[in-house]
Amino acid sequence: MGTANSAISVEEFFNNDNQQFVIPNYQRRYAWKNKQVMDLFYDIHYLNQGQKHLLNMTILIENKKTERPREIFIVDGQQRITTLILLIKVLWEKYDSFGNECEKSHLYDMKKCLRAKTGKNEKIKLRLGKLDSKNFEDIMEGVNRNKIDSPSRLQTAYIDLKEKIENFPIEDVEMYWDKLKNDVVIIDYKVDNSGDAYKLFEITNNRGLELTKTDIIKNFILGHIAIIVENSDGDEKRLKKILEKWQEIIVNLDGIKKDDFFRHFLMGRTCSKIPFSRIITKFKDYYFLNVEDVELLTEFKRYNDIYETPESTHRKRIEKFLDDLINSSKIYRQIVIDGFGNNTLTKELTNLKKIEATPTYSFLLAFITKMDMDKEVELKKVVKVIKVLQTFMIRRHICKERTGELDDIFSNLCDVDCNDTDQLVLNVKQRLQKYYPDDNKFVEEFPNHDYKGKVNRAKYVLEQIEYRIKPPNEKMIVWEEVELEHIIPQKIKPKNSKKFGDWEKYLGEKDTEKHPEYLNKIGNLTLLTKELNLKASNNPFFTKRDEYVGSDIELTKNLCNYRFFKIKNIKERSNWLAQKSLEIWKF
Repeated sequence: MGTANSAISVEEFFNNDNQQFVIPNYQRRYAWKNKQVMDLFYDIHYLNQGQKHLLNMTILIENKKTERPREIFIVDGQQRITTLILLIKVLWEKYDSFGNECEKSHLYDMKKCLRAKTGKNEKIKLRLGKLDSKNFEDIMEGVNRNKIDSPSRLQTAYIDLKEKIENFPIEDVEMYWDKLKNDVVIIDYKVDNSGDAYKLFEITNNRGLELTKTDIIKNFILGHIAIIVENSDGDEKRLKKILEKWQEIIVNLDGIKKDDFFRHFLMGRTCSKIPFSRIITKFKDYYFLNVEDVELLTEFKRYNDIYETPESTHRKRIEKFLDDLINSSKIYRQIVIDGFGNNTLTKELTNLKKIEATPTYSFLLAFITKMDMDKEVELKKVVKVIKVLQTFMIRRHICKERTGELDDIFSNLCDVDCNDTDQLVLNVKQRLQKYYPDDNKFVEEFPNHDYKGKVNRAKYVLEQIEYRIKPPNEKMIVWEEVELEHIIPQKIKPKNSKKFGDWEKYLGEKDTEKHPEYLNKIGNLTLLTKELNLKASNNPFFTKRDEYVGSDIELTKNLCNYRFFKIKNIKERSNWLAQKSLEIWKF
C-alpha cells in the first residue's frame, strides 16, 4: 500500500525544496477557528526542553509524474499542515524584521520550509484548493490588501498568529523556531495511489471507538506521571503503582457510565455545574490546583499564564489524588449499584433511582464522602437527607419543573455544612426550598401527571401510598414480583370481545375518546402480582375485580368497592391519591 515513515521533525517534513504539497480542490476549505490555531501555538510555545509534540498522522500521495518540484497531495492533515506553514510564515516575517541582529541561517531554514524550487524560480511550498488559494497566495507573497470586512478563516488564522508573536523579542522568536522545527513531530504516510489513500483515511477516521472523556483523563494523568518519572531518574515502580491505582478506579466503575462519575465528582468538588462537553477542561483545572509537579506540564504553563494560578497549599502527590478518586469511585458505585451495608440506606437509595434522580448524584457523592458512615448517628442523617431528596425530586417531576436547573441546584448544594449534623437536614431543606413546588401546585398537578414510559416512578408512587394507608409491619411489597396494572387496559379494542369484553362499548363514545389522555394517569394505575396481572389482563372490569380481591395490596383490593370504572372514576381516584401524596412527600 505504501510506506509509513518514522516520526520526523517539522523541518525534515518541509525542507525538501524539491517538493510542493498540494491540497486538492475537492478537499474542504481551511476550517480551523481561533481555538484550534491557538491550541497548536501554545502546545509548541510551552514545550519543556527535551519534550516532543506529536501531531496526528498525515496521509500523502506522491505524484511521480510531475517534474521539479514533485507534487505531494495531502489526503488527511491539511488543516494542521496549513497552520504550520502560516506559523512559519509569521515567524519568518517577525525574525526578518530584526535586520542585522538575526542569524541568516535561521532565515534560510525558515524560507526553505516555505518555498519549493523550480529550476531557477520558486513556488510556494503549499498550494491550497481553489476557494482558499488567492487568500493564501496573498499571505505568502506579502501582498498587503486593504482592510477586509469579513476575513476568511485562513486570513483570520494568519492575523491571530501574527498578533501573538508581535511583541516577541528576538530571543523568543529563535526559541520558538527551535521548538517548532525540532520538537514538533509529524508521522507522514505516503501511499502510491488514491484508492489506498482513501481506504487508509477511512480506517483511521471511522474505525474503532471514539475516545471517552475517561480515556482522555487517563492519558492525561499517565502522561504526567511519565514526565515526572523521566525527571526523577526513571522511577518505574512509581509508574507501575499509578497504573494499579487507575485500574482500581476502573474496576470500581465497572458497569457504570464512567464519564458520568467524573462529571458528578467534579461538580461536587467545584460546587458548580459542568456541561458534559466541559468535563476535560474542568478536570484539568481541578488537577492543576490539587496535584504536585503540574509545573512540568505544557498545558499548565498556558493555564497559569491565563489565570495566574495562586500557589496552592493543598497540592498532593498524584498517588494521593488517585486515592481520593478511588474512594469516591467506591462510594459512587455504592450509590449507583451496590448499595451500603445498611439495609435502610440501600432501600432509600433504590427509591431515589426509581424516581429517576440522577442529578442528585453530584451532591450525594460529595455529601457521603464527608460523612463517617461507621457512625450510626451520621448514617441516620444520610437516610433523612436522601428522603428529602426523594420528596424534592418527586415534586419537581410531578410539577414538570425545568430539569435543566437540577445540575445547578445540586452542585451548588455540595458546599452545605456537614459538620453540624444536628442542623444538617434542616440546612438541606432550606437550601432547596427556593426550587421546591408548594402544596397547592403539587396537589393540582398530581392527578394530571402522565406516567407513560415511567413505570418505576409510577410503581414507587403507588408503593409509598400503599405503605401510608397500610403500614407494612413485617411484610413489604416485593418489588420484583409486582407489575404496574392499567385498570382500564392499554388496548380497548381486543380481537376477542367475547373473551375480554367490549371496553369501547363499556366506556361509551366520550370516554373512549378520552382513553389515551387518561390511560397513564395515576388514578388508572395500581400494583398487581405478575400472576394476578396475567389473569386480569384486558378482561372486563367486573372480571378484573375477581383478581383484585385476592391481592394483598390494599390499593388494589380497594378497587373492588367500585361497581364500575370509567374516566370519571380515574379522576376521582387520582384526586384521592393526590391528597394522600401530600401526607408523604413534604418538607
